[in-house]
Amino acid sequence: MTADKPVFIRRKFTITESLDRTLQELATRHYQGNVSLCLRASIESHREILQGDGQFAVNQISRQLESLDQGQHRLESLVDELTELEDERSATSQQSVIEGVRVSSETAAIYNVLCEQDTPLRIEDIVERTGGHMEAFQEGLSTLVDLGLVGRTDDPSPRYQLVGKLGSEANRDDSV
Repeated sequence: MTADKPVFIRRKFTITESLDRTLQELATRHYQGNVSLCLRASIESHREILQGDGQFAVNQISRQLESLDQGQHRLESLVDELTELEDERSATSQQSVIEGVRVSSETAAIYNVLCEQDTPLRIEDIVERTGGHMEAFQEGLSTLVDLGLVGRTDDPSPRYQLVGKLGSEANRDDSV
């Protein structure tokens, strides 16, 4: 046997009629009707697939990876959408309960700052300590005053303190 000229061996085997029809159709379509050439090419292709050398296997794996990549992108997109929805939901529904009353997170922040103080605070001081915006805190203070939780003093300028602490102004630090 030389490298230039392959040696052919005749084999006897049986196949089903449906496989024989398929073999005839493939040979006619792709190998000018040469059934032996079609069969040899099929065996060679199958060998490459089984050994992992074939382009078919590479293409199949490539398609599977592409499908996984698309699925991953879809999942990432869905996670991003859910995260955005959760952020929006939590931003609109950030509420706390103070003395059994549901209030906004800004109002709760004001209440917490006032709980920590023994002296009345100006609204500017409250805004500075909570890091919020003046408009939201004016509304929050109004809510706390309406609920009777916070009182206002006008000495020397408007200041706010928890109602239970209003009488303890003797300890007041005027630098606030």
